[in-house]
Amino acid sequence: MNEDGQTSTIRDKILTIDVRPGWRQGTRITFEKEGDQGPNVIPADITFVVREKPHLRFKRADDNLSYVATIPLGKALVGCTVEVRTLDGRLLNVPINDIVQ
Repeated sequence: MNEDGQTSTIRDKILTIDVRPGWRQGTRITFEKEGDQGPNVIPADITFVVREKPHLRFKRADDNLSYVATIPLGKALVGCTVEVRTLDGRLLNVPINDIVQ
């Protein structure tokens, strides 16, 4: 709606969502009164719903991420180190000293 309150022009607006760690599938983000506007029309709310995408290395279980590594039997029995690349690109060396299942 233009300043005169009678006419309108089409304008694009970019809405930015900063996704926070821990948000689960189904989390709703609402931008109040950012929808279509017109004469004698109250702007609607715009709601986005978070949907998770599968990840190549990690699986989500509630607030935890699981990583499955295949370890040869010989290494599993005597101990070894498993390299795990994190979401932010770091490389962690996880020592395996106990029997794992």
